Amino acid sequence: FIADKSGNYTAQLIVNDTIASSAPSSVTITTQVVAPVANAGPNQAVLVNTLVTLNGSGSTDANGLPLTYQWTLIALPTGSGAVLSNPASVTPTFTADRSGTYIAQLIVSNGVLSSNPATVTITTNPPLPPIAVAGPNQTVTAGTTVQLDGSGSNDPQNFPLTYQWSMNSKPAGSGASLSSAVIAKPTFVADVVGTYVLQLVVNNGF
Repeated sequence: FIADKSGNYTAQLIVNDTIASSAPSSVTITTQVVAPVANAGPNQAVLVNTLVTLNGSGSTDANGLPLTYQWTLIALPTGSGAVLSNPASVTPTFTADRSGTYIAQLIVSNGVLSSNPATVTITTNPPLPPIAVAGPNQTVTAGTTVQLDGSGSNDPQNFPLTYQWSMNSKPAGSGASLSSAVIAKPTFVADVVGTYVLQLVVNNGF
């Protein structure tokens, strides 16, 4: 028989030789359920804004019973809005939206007993700064509309960039102004002879 529940089972046997029956003999079978063991997976180091996948598939149950999972984010960096996609999944995900340390906790249950908590630490590396490229120097005639080009700017993490142009210096008497300070390719009119110096700063959100 299958001992399908925790507890004591008592079986009794009587034998008969076709003339008489024996006295009953009994045997007791005791079942014990051992608590499962949670395994929250190895620690991870990722870049900010990475989708992190947790993995509890290494959790075990000595009784061979099916497991259920309960994940919790028990520590987050200041300002993080990270949430688990599905706390009851073997492999839930969340986005590491801030630089710092995240700690996830896993408890598994075999339907009778729950495991001790297991934790995993996810550390986000500080994001690298983007690189601003304001385009090549230009020589034009007075009165020309100058096209600037910051589209060569880039970010090591491929985060989207915002632009901030400024006109650091211009010739005396010039009324030149940028068509926009916040696009990749603004223009201005070089209205008098002289040197115009433009600056570009790009930002990746961090």
